[in-house]
Amino acid sequence: EQFERFASVGYKTNGELQLKAEGGIWIDYQDATPVTGFVNASGGYELQTKDGAYVSWFFGPTAITQTDLKLGSIFEFMLDFGIGVKAADGKAFGIHFKHFSNAGIVQPNIGRDIFALEVQF
Repeated sequence: EQFERFASVGYKTNGELQLKAEGGIWIDYQDATPVTGFVNASGGYELQTKDGAYVSWFFGPTAITQTDLKLGSIFEFMLDFGIGVKAADGKAFGIHFKHFSNAGIVQPNIGRDIFALEVQF
């Protein structure tokens, strides 16, 4: 499955246990209405080595702007796994796997999987 575009902006707290708020869009040209927006609030962990390498995971409720053939509810959940590198000045580069699903509450619930690059400055 190919996604033509994905973009998001967010804020997260510092430390191992973190809270994150994120919003963004994805564009899937295979859908009748291709642009879908989302907002997410999640909690998770980010573990970082002294050299700046990190691994993170987050989970939380998500609202989307429209349903489609893969997501049957505007209420979804997002699971986010990431790996990357952070510099001492806060700049970071990483890759994240994001999975959107409603946990079977409403059908359809095929879910959406997105790989996203993280650039933090």
